[in-house]
Amino acid sequence: MGFFDKVDGKISKVGSRAGEVSDVEALKAKVKAEERNIDEMTVDIGEFYWNAYADGRFVPDPASMESFKALEESLVKIEEYNRAIEDRKAAGQKEREEIDAKLKKKEEERKLAPDNDEES
Repeated sequence: MGFFDKVDGKISKVGSRAGEVSDVEALKAKVKAEERNIDEMTVDIGEFYWNAYADGRFVPDPASMESFKALEESLVKIEEYNRAIEDRKAAGQKEREEIDAKLKKKEEERKLAPDNDEES
């Protein structure tokens, strides 16, 4: 086997490896796309059954009832947390308004007080 045959063989092997890597990466991308599709469909299925359960059209089997109850409890907690957020925002706004009113009152009192600089 001559020098050029060896070089040609090595180039062919590199090309084969590059083609393999390219094909494998393309297939991996297709696998990821299908996994995303499965995730989306799983969510859709879950939403379908959750909505049916919430509407009283579906009774889960005992094996999955715990998950439905846990989801229900989480939704209640989210509502409570959202109310707490709104309450805290309202309280914060009230606090800031009270601070502004105190500052305004102090500023007015300062303006009405005799100027102490004139006595010096």
